[in-house]
Amino acid sequence: MLARFAFRSLRSKMLAAFLVMGLVPMTVVGWMEYARSRDMLIHDAKERLSLNAGSVIDKIDRNLFERYGDVQAFAGNPLARGTQGQRIDAANFYTRTYGIYDLMVIADADGRVVAVNNVDKDGKPINSAALLGRTVKGVSWFEEAVSGRLAQGTTHIVDASSDPVVKEILGGAGEVIVFSAPIRDPNGRVIGVWSNRASMTRIVGEIVAASEKEMAATGAVSVRTTVVNKDGLVIAADSGAGVLERNLAKVGWESARQLLEGKSGALEELEPGTGEPHVSGYAKSVGALGFAGLGWGVVLYQDRAEALAAATSLRNTVLVIGTIAAVLIILAALAFARTIVQPIQEAVRVLGHVAETGDLTQQLNIKSNDELGEMAVSFNGFLSKLTQIATGMRRSATTVTRAARELSAVADDISSAAQSQASSLEETAASMEEITATVKHNAENASQASQLAGSARGVAEKGGRVTGDAVDAMGAINASSRKIADIITTIDEIAFQTNLLALNAAVEAARAGAQGRGFAVVASEVRSLAARSASAAKEIKGLISESTEKVNHGTTLVNQSGQTLDEIVTGVKRVTDIVAEIAAASREQSVGIEEVNRAVSQMDQITQQNAAQTEELSATAGTLATQATDLEQMVSWFKLSRDDQSFLGGAETAAPSRAMKRRAAKAPAAAAPAAREATDDDESFMGAGSGGDGFVDF
Repeated sequence: MLARFAFRSLRSKMLAAFLVMGLVPMTVVGWMEYARSRDMLIHDAKERLSLNAGSVIDKIDRNLFERYGDVQAFAGNPLARGTQGQRIDAANFYTRTYGIYDLMVIADADGRVVAVNNVDKDGKPINSAALLGRTVKGVSWFEEAVSGRLAQGTTHIVDASSDPVVKEILGGAGEVIVFSAPIRDPNGRVIGVWSNRASMTRIVGEIVAASEKEMAATGAVSVRTTVVNKDGLVIAADSGAGVLERNLAKVGWESARQLLEGKSGALEELEPGTGEPHVSGYAKSVGALGFAGLGWGVVLYQDRAEALAAATSLRNTVLVIGTIAAVLIILAALAFARTIVQPIQEAVRVLGHVAETGDLTQQLNIKSNDELGEMAVSFNGFLSKLTQIATGMRRSATTVTRAARELSAVADDISSAAQSQASSLEETAASMEEITATVKHNAENASQASQLAGSARGVAEKGGRVTGDAVDAMGAINASSRKIADIITTIDEIAFQTNLLALNAAVEAARAGAQGRGFAVVASEVRSLAARSASAAKEIKGLISESTEKVNHGTTLVNQSGQTLDEIVTGVKRVTDIVAEIAAASREQSVGIEEVNRAVSQMDQITQQNAAQTEELSATAGTLATQATDLEQMVSWFKLSRDDQSFLGGAETAAPSRAMKRRAAKAPAAAAPAAREATDDDESFMGAGSGGDGFVDF
């Protein structure tokens, strides 16, 4: 979306830049000044309206204070206690003199109207006779004044309202304020009431009209003044609309609500119902000269547009000036851009022609001493340098083509030799792999033999330990046999002694005769048992002696076996050590052969890589030759001057490198020296141009 509106020409960009640099600061400054003026005007309007509202309510309070004292003065006049005619004359006089009262009613202490003015403020007769003799007893203003509850020097006031008596006599809305004071005799006794009906139009409306006239004189013709009572009810207005009917606080005027809270000030607000913006100043009554006031308030409304008229005019002026400035800036920018764009357009034309046709003989003709002229000189120098570069590139392309062809042939020979070497290395690698497998197998067998020898050694050592244990067991058996022999000897001796005792017992039994016959039988049995015990002991002793001899012989044999096993263990140890040395040597041999095998594999990989790289080099050389040919064709597209073409035709080209021919004829075994020679020869053909780096020096 943005690309559609992008500036496509330098002229449009310069025009936009001039407009931005010229109009943006002016717009910003103008807007800031407009905003500052707007805020200042709103502030001034608030302050002015607030001051005027305070002035209006002060004038009203002073007027009310005077009316507050008027009724007391009238009631204190001796004529107020005179005859009916004197009272009527006094009322007429005050009505004409003050010019602000609609009716003056005098009632006696019983509430009967005894006098009333019969002329208006202009002295014209009015039909008020019907009020004479009418009772006002029970009416608030009369009851309060006649009751004696009013202190000396005070007045009873009925707030602004539509008075039915005034409407009856004079017609109209009857909007008045009722001021009433008691009439006292010389002794201070209340004998009647004097009540004045002050016209709201003349005591308040004239003040409002005068204030609006003063505001209009200053240009604030939209200012409207409204007076509200303590409840927010409209009691006076410039247009008279809504008087005693409309409550501003209830319909939504914020200024009226502020007055009900006893505040004075100014604010911006929207008119309820229409939404029109206004600047409002409001002031609350504070009384005057000791008069406490009635709690009224005054609100002055001004249209916000009128308050900002000066700022609006300033804004319009800035817009007009901005429009004129924009036109002037556009004209100046177009004139300036023309001096810049025309030389650039000429440069674009020449560049386009060179880009399209390759004609390097073009020249940029701009006669100027500024940067554009310097640009033309630099551009012409660039074309000249480009011509030299194209000439050198064409000559270098021919040289590179021939060298690339030679390089491709040599790379083919090197590739063949590398492939042969790779085949030999593959065979060597295969043989080394077989040797590696054999050595690994021998190492594995040696390891197994070492393990078996170790096992045999362990078994022999275990047999030696078992033989030692057997020798120890034979010795224990021999010792036990000797102990048994000793025990048998003791048993034999016991049997011999038992036999002797049995013999002695038999002798003694024989001596005893018949009494010892039974004892003789027992002695005979004991003797027989002793004889058998001795015989058995001899047999056991013989067996023990034979067993002891066999145990001694077995001990000798076991000792001989232990010596033999020790010799076997010693031999197995030697075999184990030898086999371990063989296994270690086999492992070292295997590791060495593996390293050789890896080296051969690496050589094979390197040879394969060299072969692949040589093939890539050959392909690259072919590609280089193709690209050099393409470069020749592309460079030939440029149109050069005759001098450059003759220079190109007479230039020497690089001859084919004889070293490369020699290298191509060498055997594959000479690949490494050939590679070193290739470096020198490559440098020789790269330097075939007039420049040391293979390109034309400028």
